[in-house]
Amino acid sequence: MVEFEVTIPGMFNTVIDTFNRVNIKEHTKLDSVGFPEVPIVSFLVAIPQCDSIYLDVDLKDSTEINNINIYPAPELVPDTTHGGAIALIEQFAYNRTAYETNAMFPGLCW
Repeated sequence: MVEFEVTIPGMFNTVIDTFNRVNIKEHTKLDSVGFPEVPIVSFLVAIPQCDSIYLDVDLKDSTEINNINIYPAPELVPDTTHGGAIALIEQFAYNRTAYETNAMFPGLCW
């Protein structure tokens, strides 16, 4: 039996207009343009070769956050205003249908 513990240091929040841009240090975010930019926590686990595998994931603690309007993932567009050098800048993009739909996002993973 192999056991390991994952500790998430916390979620950080930046207020932009009526939205909250949230992130978790050293983790990525969902980046579908116009959809909520939700932090992703994932880890790879090496499983040795053997005849059978049984994986049991137990959530020991959780926090429910209500009444927060998550910032939408921006579109990255070229910015050529810097003397010919091309850089990517964020352009606000909002998918109204995604935000007005009363459903889990991005859906249940298990």
